[in-house]
This record gives sequence, C-alpha cells and structure tokens, in this order.
Amino acid sequence: MLMLPERSLAGPPGAGATGPGPAGSGPDGLRRRLADALDEAALFDDADPAGAAVARVVAVSGAGQVALDAALEAAVARLAAAPEAGASWDRVLWDAAADAVAQERLAEAVILLAALAVAPGGRAEGLLGLAVCAARLAVYEEARILALASRDDGPGHPRALYVAGLCALEQGDRRAAQSFLATAARIARRRAEFREDARLAQRLLLIMHIA
Repeated sequence: MLMLPERSLAGPPGAGATGPGPAGSGPDGLRRRLADALDEAALFDDADPAGAAVARVVAVSGAGQVALDAALEAAVARLAAAPEAGASWDRVLWDAAADAVAQERLAEAVILLAALAVAPGGRAEGLLGLAVCAARLAVYEEARILALASRDDGPGHPRALYVAGLCALEQGDRRAAQSFLATAARIARRRAEFREDARLAQRLLLIMHIA
C-alpha cells in the first residue's frame, strides 16, 4: 500500500529548521496555525496548478465541512501530543502525517501535509505527501500534478516519480507511466535508502509488461 517515504526529499525531515515546533502552542494556537496553513496552501499562486490541486484534495479527503472540521481537531490533538524534544515544525508535521496515513486517517494527514507545504522549506515534502494521499483517494489528476510539482521543487525523490507513474497508468497514459516509473527506478537504485521506491517502481513496470 502506498505510504509516505521514511525519508524526506533532502534527508530526514527537519534537517533544516523551519520554525518552532508545537511546544507551548496550545490547542488554540495549533488550530489557528493549521487553519491558516490550509488557506495559504490553496492559494500558492494564481498560476500554480498545485494550489488548486491542494484545495481539491482537501475537499475530497474531508467529504464535507463537518468531517473536515473533525479532521482538523484530530490533527490538533495529534500535534498537541507530539514529543516536545526540540523537534522543528516540519519534522513534527511530517511524523504526524506519516502516522495518520498509516492509520488510514487521510483527511487528517492532508491537513498536516498542507501545513508542511507552506512551511519555509517544506513545500516539496508537503506536496509529495499530498500526492501520496491524493493517489490513495483515487484523485489521480491532482495526485499527478502534486507529485510533479514536488519533483520540480525538490531534488527529485523517486517516490514522487513513482506516484506520477502510478497516476498516469490509472489515467490510461502508459507511455508517460513507463517513463516516470523507469526514471524512479533508476534514481532509487543509486541510494540504499530508496530501496523500497526501486521495488515499487520495478514491480509496477513488470505488471505493465505482463499485462
């Protein structure tokens, strides 16, 4: 099952400090911070398709304002319970989102990742996580847009190319899918920490070859 990668685009998330973590923020402060981030994430730039894709993924994941409000409260509670051992905001958001994805709480994960996407230096990681969530929600066009935006903004995590390839295949674009997946596999083979990404890409390429 498609998950967030264990490592970020440029080493462990939080390798560069991107603002204070949740320590001392309190639920009200965290709620405002996440709500503001959601608004900002949907308005990256009028000419930026990633902004519209984020808004669409947030809407689909929440399935209504009541559900979205509940997911926001759950995200606040998750952050409030996060360890306070000096972790940066981006590190806390990434870890909380990874846990939420693993628990199938995608609306909660989307809120956390949208906040990461607007954190200083967190856009590429946040968009990659949102692409993973969008693919799991079967919102393939938005997932593809977000995955490619993440690739363009960061050093090119192979998981972004894998997601783009998976989405292209689901959309019937086998040529693009093969190109994305082959590139993902080639990048992933160069580094041991991307072994899982190489396996995912090669497995999907094999399935395409057999089909």
